[in-house]
Amino acid sequence: MQAEARCPTCGGPLIQKPRSRLVLVALGFLVISAIVFRAFHGLRVVLFTLGLVGLYLMAWAIIGKGRWCRECKRFPIA
Repeated sequence: MQAEARCPTCGGPLIQKPRSRLVLVALGFLVISAIVFRAFHGLRVVLFTLGLVGLYLMAWAIIGKGRWCRECKRFPIA
C-alpha cells in the first residue's frame, strides 16, 4: 500500500486530479476563448479571463502534476 502524498509546505494531504482531464479542459478553454474573441469583440474581458483560467489549468496539470493541497490551497511544484 502506497503512503498518502503530503504537501511540502504545510504537511496536509494532497488530492490528485486526472491530468488528462485537466489538459483537455484547459485546451478547451483556450480554443473557445481564441475562436470567440475573433467573433465577439465586446466580450474581451470575459474571454481574457477564460484564457487565463485555461493557462492556469494547463500549468496545474503539467507543472503541478494535478496535485492540490486542501489545507494551504496550493499545488506543489517540487
